[in-house]
Amino acid sequence: MLILLETLALSAKVKKTESSFVLAREMERNLSGGFYTLVLNQADQMDRNYPNSRYADQVLNYRAECYYFLGMRNLALKTLFECEDNASTNFFYGRIAFDAEDYKKAEQYFAKAFKLAQKEKSNKANTIAFFYAQSLSKLNDYAKSVPVTLKLISDAGYDYENGRATLMLCEGFYELSRQDRVCQLYEKVSPIFEGFDFEVQRKMLLMSAFSYEKQKNSDKAKELFEKAMTSAVSEDGSEKEINGNEISEFWLRMAIESFANKDYADCSRCLTVAREQLVKESEDFEKINSLMLFYEGALKGKTEGTLAGIKALETNLASIKDYKNTDYKSDFISMLCVLSYDVSDAKKVVDYGSQLESLLDKDDALSQLNTLAFYRYSQILSEKGDAAKAAKVLSSINSNELWVLTSQAIANDEGGISDDAKEGMLNFTQIYQMYPNSKSAYENYVIEQLNKSNPAFANEKKLLELDEGLFYQALAYYMNSNWNACIGSLNAYQAKAGVNNAAGGNNAAGGNNAAADSTDVAATSTADKPMPELKNIPLAYYYLGYAYYQLFNNKASYENFTTASKMLVDKKYAVLKYRALDFSSQCAFAIYNSTPEENEAKQEWLSKTIESLEKAEQTQIPLDQKFEAVSLLSQVYVKNENYQAAEQLLTKYASTGSEKALRCALMAANLFAQQKKISEAEKYYTIASSDKNFPEVAENARYQDALMYFQNEFWEESSQRFYQFRHDFTQSENYGVACYYNALCLAKMDNLNLAIILMQDSLNYKLIPSDEFAAMYQLMKLCRQNEDYAKSITVARKLMKQYPEQSKEENISTQIKEISLLVSGENEKTAKLLNEFVEKGQMSTVEGRRLGFELTKKYLADDSKKNEGLKLLMELISMEKQMDLTQEADVLAGSYYLNGQYLRENSVYQSAAENFLKAAGVYAGFDPENAAKSMYGAIEAFDTAGKIADSAQIYQSAAKQFPNSVWTQRAYSIVKDYLNLDGGN
Repeated sequence: MLILLETLALSAKVKKTESSFVLAREMERNLSGGFYTLVLNQADQMDRNYPNSRYADQVLNYRAECYYFLGMRNLALKTLFECEDNASTNFFYGRIAFDAEDYKKAEQYFAKAFKLAQKEKSNKANTIAFFYAQSLSKLNDYAKSVPVTLKLISDAGYDYENGRATLMLCEGFYELSRQDRVCQLYEKVSPIFEGFDFEVQRKMLLMSAFSYEKQKNSDKAKELFEKAMTSAVSEDGSEKEINGNEISEFWLRMAIESFANKDYADCSRCLTVAREQLVKESEDFEKINSLMLFYEGALKGKTEGTLAGIKALETNLASIKDYKNTDYKSDFISMLCVLSYDVSDAKKVVDYGSQLESLLDKDDALSQLNTLAFYRYSQILSEKGDAAKAAKVLSSINSNELWVLTSQAIANDEGGISDDAKEGMLNFTQIYQMYPNSKSAYENYVIEQLNKSNPAFANEKKLLELDEGLFYQALAYYMNSNWNACIGSLNAYQAKAGVNNAAGGNNAAGGNNAAADSTDVAATSTADKPMPELKNIPLAYYYLGYAYYQLFNNKASYENFTTASKMLVDKKYAVLKYRALDFSSQCAFAIYNSTPEENEAKQEWLSKTIESLEKAEQTQIPLDQKFEAVSLLSQVYVKNENYQAAEQLLTKYASTGSEKALRCALMAANLFAQQKKISEAEKYYTIASSDKNFPEVAENARYQDALMYFQNEFWEESSQRFYQFRHDFTQSENYGVACYYNALCLAKMDNLNLAIILMQDSLNYKLIPSDEFAAMYQLMKLCRQNEDYAKSITVARKLMKQYPEQSKEENISTQIKEISLLVSGENEKTAKLLNEFVEKGQMSTVEGRRLGFELTKKYLADDSKKNEGLKLLMELISMEKQMDLTQEADVLAGSYYLNGQYLRENSVYQSAAENFLKAAGVYAGFDPENAAKSMYGAIEAFDTAGKIADSAQIYQSAAKQFPNSVWTQRAYSIVKDYLNLDGGN
């Protein structure tokens, strides 16, 4: 009975342990899924049911993590105090400090977490490394951040966090002035570059372009400038040539973009580069310099405080006081007016507002900054009681950035004048003046004013009497980039029609009074009559989507664009429908990229991205108009590992006749090549290169085709294709690189002489530094392989002079020493071994003695080097007392055995046997088979010398220690005739 009770008690204990284990595993799974509240409930359950569980410390860590992600920082800290000092605990201490922008403290915690994570093999290791590197970057400690980021990338890949880890590494190299490493990094990741976030791509392209320029590779720099500067295209579609001050303008444009996106660190970097590139002795210096001074001052206001910004702008404005460009001077005055308002300096607001009035003519179109300045100026005038002056200032407000609307968005089809007939008619202003009471005349007047981009009538009460008046009012706000007011009017317009807003009825905070007034009018006008059928509801959803898009509300924007795309069914709206779907996919993809990995909604947003892109691709418009969506959809398919869908999409459009169709063929070929589908890739490379009207695509396709065969080690095919490429595209910027790959193919085919000629030829063309280094390095190796040692050393020394850092990484100095040994008659293997033996301290180190032993074996096997081998062997044996037998027992034993062999060959049997026995004694501790073999050598040596008793005695010892060894069996055949044994051993 007692035994039974003990068994039951043990069983209960086991079940209890198993249950706590299951619960802990469930908590871990739920935590990875982001179910933080559920994990906290399970933690309470664990504490109640298993108070002494071995998972108690783990559960505390789970609690702290949940509190952190639920935003309960104080509870997280309190819980962390109770946790063990491990990687996870320190990581969340660091996260809390990082969120508070206390980067010094964060760095200390992350550093500790980083060390512990490596020791504990934590599943948070990559995340810890990412934040550790970020905190170091925030502290400008790039010398430390670079090694951490390199470790992260080696573990997680270059595409970790959509390329943000790679961007950190790039920034680190850039800030350390290692332009060569920036260029190398760009070349390394260029095959997967399109998979990175857009912002990551842009910043890397900027830094890489500048780095190539510093490396004196202007062609590559220009190429990357053009990739980064999507706006570097004229309104007529022609590309601008970027050189001289245009490069400075390019960086200035990037600075302005970063300033608008509130990325002030990037803005500062771009302004610095723009200033460095600016050519003072040029006609447009003053124009560029004045705009640069404006943004340098504005940046100070954002990074050092409003007062510092005002001071900088006033100083910078004074430095260009003789410059007559009113546009830029008005920007200075406008910004000073706005900043003065922000610090409640009414006197300065009035002063700068008055200056702005005198600068601008009444017919001048105002920028958004001018408009804001006039608005602030009018507010101060109103506060001072000068209502008339305030009204006059407000009346001058107009819009500078206007959208050209489609006729479908603003045409009046009911009784009005059609869009097609407008040119032959009187203008609608005159018609309206003749018939001021005509509703139709007024509506057409409104349409004309919208076409003229005049939003000044937006708050007229008469406008709101029109059925579509709220929609026209919204368009006026839209053209004036007043997104909040636009949203307010569109929501009121939808309410008038009894439509719920797709974003859940969101009214943007901060809409002006005009929008609020319009809502009241709508409510009054629809109170006692049925809801009107309004014709612009689909367009209202579209413009709502765009307004939310401008306010960075991706979710609301996605929902409105998606609804608009469903309603825009008329064929005349096909392009607008496509644009709605394209915008919705961008919003969904942005949400996907910003959603943490642990959030279960992340994959859902990727699915929504694909859904929108698929519908965009299906719209009945030409490929040239929807190519961007097709291209992005193929990339998203690949990101989602749906290669078949990507293949089907690209091959659907791959054909000749247009550049976009050829690019689809090229993308399809690259995708097939990536998957090693050679025949399919070859088919589409042929299509992409077949149309002579688009030589750039053809050249790229032919080059990629040859490279595919090289990467798949089809040396002869690749060689032929690179040869043909060089023959057909003699002016290609890839000509030198084609020579390089062609030379490598020939080397693989053992045609060393021609390979060397082509490799030399590649160096006659302008290569980027990393390619030039690679070509020189390969030329050195090819000459060495061809036994042209003098030339190989010459190239190696040139490498060390031109590329000291890369040469150090590739151990060029060591290779020069090896080649010198080859000149003296050593073979390749022995030369490398001998050089390494010398560099590792020869017989003075453990590693050196091990290398010396390998060298000894090679020399003893070569009659011409046998004496050198014997010297090394004797030196090894003499160092027995200096050897660490925990690491070198095999070296010592092997040395004795080699000496035994040498003495045996020279008939010194007694000494040979003694060395064999010494070898056996050392081998016995770790290698029984070699111990038996060594004893066999001693038996055989004594037998040959006629010392039968010694031979028999050693055999008996071997038979006892190693009865099953083949060497003991062989030894028996030697001694059996003089052993008094009755068969067998």
